[in-house]
Amino acid sequence: MTLKIKSVILDNFRGYDRLSLDDLGNLVIVVGPNAVGKTNIVEAIQLLTAGSSFRKPSWTEVISWGQERGHALIRLEEDKRRIEQRIVLAGNERSYEVNGKKKSPSSIRGVLPCVLFTPDDLQLIKASSTRRRDAIDALAVQLSKNYSSLKSEYQQALKQRNLLIKEGIHEGALFESWDESLAVHGARLCLARWRLFDRLLSHMTSIYSDIVPGEHLHARYIPSWDRHDPDGRQRGDVPSIEEPLQNGDANPPSSELTLEEIQDRLIGKSRELANVELRRGVSLIGPHKDEIAFFINGRNARLFASQGQQRTIVLVMKLASVELVNEIVGTEPVLLLDDVMSELDERHRDALTAFIEKNAQTFITTTNLDYFSAETIDRATVVRVPIEGTRYDYSCPI
Repeated sequence: MTLKIKSVILDNFRGYDRLSLDDLGNLVIVVGPNAVGKTNIVEAIQLLTAGSSFRKPSWTEVISWGQERGHALIRLEEDKRRIEQRIVLAGNERSYEVNGKKKSPSSIRGVLPCVLFTPDDLQLIKASSTRRRDAIDALAVQLSKNYSSLKSEYQQALKQRNLLIKEGIHEGALFESWDESLAVHGARLCLARWRLFDRLLSHMTSIYSDIVPGEHLHARYIPSWDRHDPDGRQRGDVPSIEEPLQNGDANPPSSELTLEEIQDRLIGKSRELANVELRRGVSLIGPHKDEIAFFINGRNARLFASQGQQRTIVLVMKLASVELVNEIVGTEPVLLLDDVMSELDERHRDALTAFIEKNAQTFITTTNLDYFSAETIDRATVVRVPIEGTRYDYSCPI
C-alpha cells in the first residue's frame, strides 16, 4: 500500500474562490476547456507534495485576486493512516501545516513525492543544460533531506567566489577559502546528482527499449572539468558530437571518483582557467556547469534525434522517475500530467496510458476525453471543470 490523495481543497487559490474534490481514485482526469483552472489543481498538488511550483510564482500571485489570504489542502490516506497537508498563503509569504501543526517546507517533501510532466518538459532535450540539471535536482530534493542543503551551500560558495572574480581577485587567502569551499560543496553536489542520474538512467534504458525496440538509449553525465579546453572554450556534449557514441560507452560509474578526487579536479581545472575566469568575471567550473547528454544509437539526441525521439526520451525520463522513487523511498509517487496528451502522438499516448494503468496515482488534465479508452474512463475519477456549484473568480488571469 502507499499514500493516496483522497481530497483536494482550494480556498482563494489562483482563480478558485472555493474548490473541493473528494473521493478521488487512483486515476483522476480533470477535463475542461482551456483557461478554466485545470493547471491550478496540478500546481496545488505539486506545492503540497514537492514543496515548490513549476510556475515559480511570487506568493501574492497564487492568492485569488483581491484577497489577502488563501490556502490549499490535500488529504492523504493509506489503510488507517491519515495525513492532512496544507499550505497557507498570506501576502508574499507561505507556511505549511501537517495535521494542523506548522511544519517547514522540507517536512512536506518526501511524504508523498510527485513527478510532474508538462508540455514545456517536451523541450528538455533541446533546452539549455540548466533545464536538464534542474530536472534531476527537482527529483533529488524529494528523495533526500540533505540535497536541498547541499545545493544551497554550493550556491552560497559560488556566489561569494563570483563576487571576488568580478573584482579581479583569483588568489590570496580569502579567495582560496571560498575556492576550497566551492570545491568541497561542489564535489558533494556533483557526486550526489551523478549517482542519482546513474540510477535513473538504468530505469530509462529499460523503459526506452520496451517503447522503441531496436533503438538504444545511452547518456552521459559530463562534469564541468571535461567541458572546457585550456582556453575556456566549451567543448559541447563530449564525446565529440562528430563521433558516434559506441554501444556500451554509457555514463562511467560515479563510484570511480571519490569526493577528494572530484575536489582536486574542480580546483585543478579552475586554476588552469584562472585567466579565462577573470576575463569573463564568472566561475566556469563546478556542478552549475555540468551537462547531461543523451544519445540514441550512439548519436547526440540534442543534435540528431527527431522531435519524436526527443519526446520519447523525456517521456521515458518521467516514467523512470516514478520507478526510481518507488525503488528509493518504497512508495509510489503521485504522477501529475498537465495537458501533455495533446502534445503526444498515439504511440506515446498508448505507452503512457499503459504505464499509468499499473502504476502510481495519476492526475491528468486534458481538454479532450477522446484520448482515453472507454475502459480507462470507466475506472477513472472524471472531474469536469467548471464544476457546477463551485465558486470561481475569473476576474484575474489563470
